[in-house]
Amino acid sequence: MMKRLLALLLVLMLIFTLTACGGGDDEDISGNEDMNYEEDYGDEGDDEEDSARLANDPDDPYKGAWFTKPFHIVYDEKSVWAETEDGYRRVEVIYDGTDVVIFEGDNTIYYITEKDDVVKTFWIDLDEDYKDGYWVMVSDEEEYEDLDFVIQNSIAGVSNKIFYTKEFFYNVDGNEYEQKKSESKEGYKCDVYVVTFPLLEESTYWIDQKTGVLVWHDSKPLYEYDEDDMDYINSAYGDMYKLVSFETKNVPKVSSRFDFNDYGGDPDDIEAKREADSRALLPEVTFGEIKNDYYSGSLLCIDLENATKDDVTAYVEKLSGAGFTVDSNTTDYDNYYSFKAYTEDNYQVSVSWASDGYVMIYLYHPDYFG
Repeated sequence: MMKRLLALLLVLMLIFTLTACGGGDDEDISGNEDMNYEEDYGDEGDDEEDSARLANDPDDPYKGAWFTKPFHIVYDEKSVWAETEDGYRRVEVIYDGTDVVIFEGDNTIYYITEKDDVVKTFWIDLDEDYKDGYWVMVSDEEEYEDLDFVIQNSIAGVSNKIFYTKEFFYNVDGNEYEQKKSESKEGYKCDVYVVTFPLLEESTYWIDQKTGVLVWHDSKPLYEYDEDDMDYINSAYGDMYKLVSFETKNVPKVSSRFDFNDYGGDPDDIEAKREADSRALLPEVTFGEIKNDYYSGSLLCIDLENATKDDVTAYVEKLSGAGFTVDSNTTDYDNYYSFKAYTEDNYQVSVSWASDGYVMIYLYHPDYFG
């Protein structure tokens, strides 16, 4: 389970960090062996700076390529994490110009949208109860201007396979990925690229010459192993992708295929309701000086200064009156005081006071505990 979750997180990281530039569909890019990434673009600065340089490269022949505009693409994937009967799972990606949705077999959905002026990625783990399966990543407001910017500059990382588009081979050192030949594959006229990973595998990519889309990816081990070593082989090689369909016209709206209400509701709306319920339950703080007051991850936190012990004990009385009476526990010293209790609905509150007058009030929503 941890290995699969790690893989999912890596996919999300690729979505927002890998470089993808656009451009003309049909231009031949063979003969890029002389291109050196560090010489052309420098090796200083973080990934975002590198992406920005590549995105603004006036010589990039792939600006305006298919992945910068609405598209609908479907792959069959066979890998360590494929869990279908024949070893393949279906992966579908829709970008309708406003939102992105990625269906990864029967296990995972990613939904990417712009909300409140930032880009958010919502992950739904279908193997878990929906309300516990959400994970949300918010982009940096300064790094990503809007969803269109993210799509045009980072969509090549989607699902770990659109990454292998023709523009990718344009941007990497030609010594790593060698163009071997051109041939037909699955009805597409393809350029064939091969990369060898020492001691592990040889990977081959068939890229459609017209669109730059990955048509087929296969890999094989460089050595034969005994059956006892198969676990090692599976972790080192074996990813296979095959293109099922690809459209850039009549792309369906993401809303026609995905609705948060099918999975318990929008996580942002759910979290907003949790905060509202928590604040309604907690008695108003009318003592001391509030230094911090925030809500995050189903936890309401309030920090105060210049509070007396009498202030805190009086507030604890209000908490008891608000229903915090289950499994209550109090610690009372001259220089320290704390209180912890639950409600019948499993809200938990903890209050602590120190002799310097600092108070911490934490209120945990029941969903905090899963």
